[in-house]
Amino acid sequence: MNSTLHRIFGQGIKVIIRTHRHAWWELKKEYDNGGYSHTAFGHFNNLANYLVLSRLKDHKEELGHVYVKLTGKQAKDEEMTTYLSNIVIEEICRRAEVAARKTRNW
Repeated sequence: MNSTLHRIFGQGIKVIIRTHRHAWWELKKEYDNGGYSHTAFGHFNNLANYLVLSRLKDHKEELGHVYVKLTGKQAKDEEMTTYLSNIVIEEICRRAEVAARKTRNW
């Protein structure tokens, strides 16, 4: 996740994690066990889509530039939303993996 995406989505990702504690703990636990939960992943997939769609309203041009820079393709709304949602999910999973390594008392 580059600095532009972090600025646009970072706070939203924190809110998602804090408000969906059960799914967050499940995802962390799965990483601790060596994988990830498709249930938790699916839960965060819907939230990531919502976050991207909500941010597109205010940052469409900026996100379009990032999309073109990362993919080399012209930005089409549906493709861009899917691509950016996947980046948000990857960031949530990355944070879960880091948090799982730091968690001592399960």
